[in-house]
Amino acid sequence: MRVWRAPYRAPGSRARFAHAAALRILLPFALVLFATACGSCDVPDPDQPVVWLDGRRTAVRDLTANGRPALVLFWSMTCPPCLKEIPERNALYDELQRHGINMVAVAVRSDPPALVPEAVRKYGIRYPVALDLDGEFALTFNDADTWPSHYILSAEGRIVYESEGPVANEVLRRKLLP
Repeated sequence: MRVWRAPYRAPGSRARFAHAAALRILLPFALVLFATACGSCDVPDPDQPVVWLDGRRTAVRDLTANGRPALVLFWSMTCPPCLKEIPERNALYDELQRHGINMVAVAVRSDPPALVPEAVRKYGIRYPVALDLDGEFALTFNDADTWPSHYILSAEGRIVYESEGPVANEVLRRKLLP
């Protein structure tokens, strides 16, 4: 499965594996600490602004304000797997709309904001698109730095599903629809 990595992290970079031996020893302890100390780490900041293409600003909490789950996609207009997914996601969006489920695609910070609306028109994206102008939105979603990335928020705003790389509509449909 091919995924597109953020330009500031080189694919195959070995730098993050420099301390593998220490990690093997410390990882079990860190996991126990994380599991006990972080009861809400899968909850994105509900006040994190969502900046829409038309300049409107809402918050992450508004994505699930209708009491339904929401699908958040991170994509880039320079990411071939992201562009390949668009027709499938258009079909999924049409289906989710009938069930009152929100779906938003977030254009990553490396995409020039002035060019995103043209890419939306060029590739025929029918679902709402937001901009991650400073990378803060990606940080809210567990530092989404691989594209495409898919996150499903529960009706309560918790991340209940996370996936890097292409995902079939059927997988997302099973997790979103009753």
